[in-house]
Amino acid sequence: MPETQLDAYLPLLRLLPIETGQDLKLYALNGRTGQVMPPCCSDRDLFLSVQQGQLWLESTAGNRVLQARESEFLPAGTRFRLESLTDSRGRLIMPAEAQINFEAR
Repeated sequence: MPETQLDAYLPLLRLLPIETGQDLKLYALNGRTGQVMPPCCSDRDLFLSVQQGQLWLESTAGNRVLQARESEFLPAGTRFRLESLTDSRGRLIMPAEAQINFEAR
């Protein structure tokens, strides 16, 4: 999906499904500086990988900055939130049956 000029003004990181296979599904995570992914948790283990830029990860397992080419394993039930510190791209990889549940605002 092409990015529009409006995307630069949205406060949320974009989480877009790329592919769902028999065992795994893959999401693209795209953000501009300052955009956030609100608090959420997955009902299954997931793997977060940063391809470009920097993401701030807040989680019940600890907080840290993830740089390009760094990854983080988040066990099922781990509450987490992401903030794009720079323009960034990443991937979320999880089992095909996994659900990400966002907290109500």
